Amino acid sequence: MLLKEGAHLIETEAKVLLTLQQFTQLKQYFNVEDESFLYQENTYYDTVNSTLKDLRSAFRLRNFKTTSEWTLKQSLNQYDALEINQSNNQPIQPAPSTIEPQWIHLEALQSFFKDHHIDLSTLHKTYQIETYRYWIATPYGDIALDKSQYANITDYEMELEMTNLKEGLIFFNQLLEQFNIPNEPAPKKIARVAQATKRSI
Repeated sequence: MLLKEGAHLIETEAKVLLTLQQFTQLKQYFNVEDESFLYQENTYYDTVNSTLKDLRSAFRLRNFKTTSEWTLKQSLNQYDALEINQSNNQPIQPAPSTIEPQWIHLEALQSFFKDHHIDLSTLHKTYQIETYRYWIATPYGDIALDKSQYANITDYEMELEMTNLKEGLIFFNQLLEQFNIPNEPAPKKIARVAQATKRSI
């Protein structure tokens, strides 16, 4: 689903973890060029009391080569999440350890934090993930094939951002069956890096 500045969007997606072999097979199946990836650096923020986590939410800074975006995602159920996005016309690098409130000028984001009594200045960097993403357009939505690196781990993932849940899941499940991929929903990236970080302590 394409994001629009200032919009409250419901993102509907399904995702599974892949082996390197499955990731490579899917790239070949969709005729994806090795160098066609979109590099992104994702930095997550929360309070010391994990207030956002308790709200089933995540707040991240995503840096691209020439732009960046602040994104608030709040999980609604297995497939749906509320998403609020603020685009920036340049990267914010290096990713800051804390947040200056004036950086967040989108009213919808400001309202979310105000409604939940979260002072932006209390947010601090928690996790960082580097992702190499391959986008594939399909009639059922956009597929993202992700190679992500964090905490000395590399993992692989496929997600489908669906325009229609019923039709999208049929297509997604057919892909899983075709490539012998277990139909096991993947934890969100922030949950995976949190678990990996906990194991490394």
